[in-house]
Amino acid sequence: MSLDHAKMCKTFQIIGSLLPHKAFQVMGSLLPHAVSNLIMRTLQQNLDIAPTGSRWLNTDREDSDWDFFAADTPVIRHLLNTMGFFESHCDVYPDPLTTTVFTALNPRIHVQLVSDFEMKKKAQAIIRGHLLNLHESCRIYHICGDSKKKLEQMLWDVAEKGLLANQ
Repeated sequence: MSLDHAKMCKTFQIIGSLLPHKAFQVMGSLLPHAVSNLIMRTLQQNLDIAPTGSRWLNTDREDSDWDFFAADTPVIRHLLNTMGFFESHCDVYPDPLTTTVFTALNPRIHVQLVSDFEMKKKAQAIIRGHLLNLHESCRIYHICGDSKKKLEQMLWDVAEKGLLANQ
């Protein structure tokens, strides 16, 4: 798989945002082949993909899954299907921009397909600090599991609905 210079730079930018706390020299061994393959193949198709979830927030654990989002188009759906992803229910990510989620196993990868890619990026930028504060508060006050997930979903919901209302 060959990529032009601009796509290669974008690949390193995406990988760097997934592994900001890891040493660059060992990045290749930290990133599962299926994840790097997903990034490379979407960029080869001139599709945008962006990381999200715990690895994007740098709150991941050893067993954390790999979360991404991309604009919902027939091209990305076809690509994900050919890569062995299957469409799963969207109720895991009940935010207003997510139209569906494609999942791969081993390693666990979720790709949220969204109705507005740029709006999702703006929502991420707005709530990143709030999500990090939430994770720190949850750690301090021992809030975990479903309660923490509901708080995260509420933050996404408020940010996205606010952006949609101001369009």
